Amino acid sequence: METFYQQVGGEEVLGALISPRLEEGNTVYQYTVNALLFCEGNNNGDSEVRFAPIGLDLNLIPRPSAAKIDATKDLNSVIPVYQEFLPLYEKLGGSARIGSPLSGLRFNPRQKRYEQYFEGLGMYRTEGEPFGRVKLLAYGAWKCGNACLYPVPLQAQVFSPHPIDAQVFPIVERLGLDFTGFALSSPIKDMDGKQIVIFENVVFEIQPLSEGEVSLLPLPQKLGILPQGMVANQEDDTKVFLSLDGDKGHHILRSFMNYIDAHGGLEWIGLPISEPLEWEKGNIRQCFEKVCLIEDRQIEGIYRIRPSPLGFEYASLFFSGEYGAGAQSDSQTGNQTSASESSSIGGEGSQEITLEIVETRPFVDSQTSQEIGVIVRFGNQPASQIRPQLFLSLPNGERYEFEMPPTNEQGKSFFVIPPIQAPNGSLIDYRICITAPSNVQVCARDDYLIWSP
Repeated sequence: METFYQQVGGEEVLGALISPRLEEGNTVYQYTVNALLFCEGNNNGDSEVRFAPIGLDLNLIPRPSAAKIDATKDLNSVIPVYQEFLPLYEKLGGSARIGSPLSGLRFNPRQKRYEQYFEGLGMYRTEGEPFGRVKLLAYGAWKCGNACLYPVPLQAQVFSPHPIDAQVFPIVERLGLDFTGFALSSPIKDMDGKQIVIFENVVFEIQPLSEGEVSLLPLPQKLGILPQGMVANQEDDTKVFLSLDGDKGHHILRSFMNYIDAHGGLEWIGLPISEPLEWEKGNIRQCFEKVCLIEDRQIEGIYRIRPSPLGFEYASLFFSGEYGAGAQSDSQTGNQTSASESSSIGGEGSQEITLEIVETRPFVDSQTSQEIGVIVRFGNQPASQIRPQLFLSLPNGERYEFEMPPTNEQGKSFFVIPPIQAPNGSLIDYRICITAPSNVQVCARDDYLIWSP
């Protein structure tokens, strides 16, 4: 592992070592800022270092359905590695060591970077940086959480996407996360009292009098982007002319039209309200009734066309500090919110109850048990003789409840979960709850991965 770490660039590429060497059977693993390295010896005494697929814990869905993937091809053939990231991807071992892409190239409006997520690593380039200056996202620091506290540059921090609400999930699955961006909220009420779900690039409106009917909010109008006057057909081969009022209408770049056809068509994004116009940084932008599209001149190849992050702008403007630019990522706060929780146990001035989850292993195979621990604190003091409850949810929908041992003098309680027979790559969700002396229930949730290298 040390040899591999140094060969690929050491701390400059993978970040500093942030955990001790950990051993489980014939597997050794260790966290760096940007990864979880592991190697598993075989019967011949040989071993190969790989990157643990902790990116799967981000649950970056929807992904291409199995029906759309040729049985002779892997996911990498469906989601291409962005060509600027390809040299680093290959240098670090390609799909054999890193695994497949979990997303296409995307623009992160919160951290102003271009990023792509893989099973074992994440890569990015900051907006405005020279082409080819590619770095790794801080996967390791994000996954290890409180157990490996380490200062991470803002630009490298990992943002855990908000879970996609079930009411809009089928539409997001059809349109794709490259179109919608990551979810920023659960269903909430907007200023007009409508139920909406905010994503980075779009906002879904859920109709109140229908069975789950969903449409896109006209974000350009909400953000003050006004329609422009229609024009006559200019007979330009690079554009498609759409007649809207007699011989007047708007041109649409053919590259935009191809993107639109692949993402729901004009019936979803609405009619054009402007011509394609030069925008900031030399890019081309064109707005439609529901979205604006950008031809990003900083990007080469198939990822050049993307929606403008109007949903993020909308959240920043109307929900500042809650879903927009003021919100922090998990690693910015120093906690993984899925792995710890706190709650007041009384009135003003009362202590807080804090639950912190500890996983013995970051992943296990379907033949190996997993040990889960929790640390309970009242204020800053460990709480002993507290009996936590463990609630386990399996991928097949089965649910189990276990009573954990009472916490010891350090406020710790551990429970061994028997091996779980589940497909490789499955996430096992669980939450741990306690009841405070005031009968207030406090819970923390997390998950772990079923993975056999």
